[in-house]
Amino acid sequence: MTAIVIAKTGSEIIVGADSKQTSLDGRELKPICKIIQTDNSFFVCAGFAGNRDWDFLFEKYAQDSLKRGGTLKAISNRFIRYISSDWPKRMDGLTTPDLLFLGNSQNSAMSNFDLVSNTEIAFIGFENGQPAIYKTQFKLKRADLRDPEYLRIYDSIKDKTANNIPSYYVAHQPVGPNRIYPDLYLLGIDPLNEIMNESSDYLIKFGREKSVKMILKKAIKKFPSAVGYPISMVRVKQSYFEWIQKGRCGLALKEI
Repeated sequence: MTAIVIAKTGSEIIVGADSKQTSLDGRELKPICKIIQTDNSFFVCAGFAGNRDWDFLFEKYAQDSLKRGGTLKAISNRFIRYISSDWPKRMDGLTTPDLLFLGNSQNSAMSNFDLVSNTEIAFIGFENGQPAIYKTQFKLKRADLRDPEYLRIYDSIKDKTANNIPSYYVAHQPVGPNRIYPDLYLLGIDPLNEIMNESSDYLIKFGREKSVKMILKKAIKKFPSAVGYPISMVRVKQSYFEWIQKGRCGLALKEI
């Protein structure tokens, strides 16, 4: 699980994230950086973020998408195309234990067709001189004609041959950032909504930077099995960015 808090003003965006990482079977792994930077744009992800052993990391797809440029919407759509193209290929190469992990999530909100729970991503940067956030949520799913989401894709395929009908696919929906309070946004575990509501006066009392940090600390204290230290925070301006605190960000890959 993940906690990501984003505070936006008319001239900057502050992004904060925890660093806790767990495996598909629930084992705690080394903390990681969850704020991915390319030039002056950023990517954050809450939920299933891929798997290094499968050569299927959302961080890599995000960086490739950002490097090609364009609006945040275009970058996000490119990211989804990359995921949609590679996901079926990776599934074909998975071992039985991997498939069992994917098929036995404890998330009660998942349907019988979902392989992992909902993933939320956001691309963050500046557009036309203004701070901008573009968020998308998606699920990695197995094809099944009983699934209404899959039927929409199936019905749109004119040539319904085995080669054209995906066995696995990505169901995605562009959505606006989850705004809990004016200019304060959230990605991550549902219980964080409770924390954000409890912290609705933080912006007035403490300002944006301190509010982001305090909300993350509160989340770590309340949900230590799901969210963990260190905290990473970055301030994004139109022409530059600066790390408020790096946490696990900025380390060489071999150190992470």
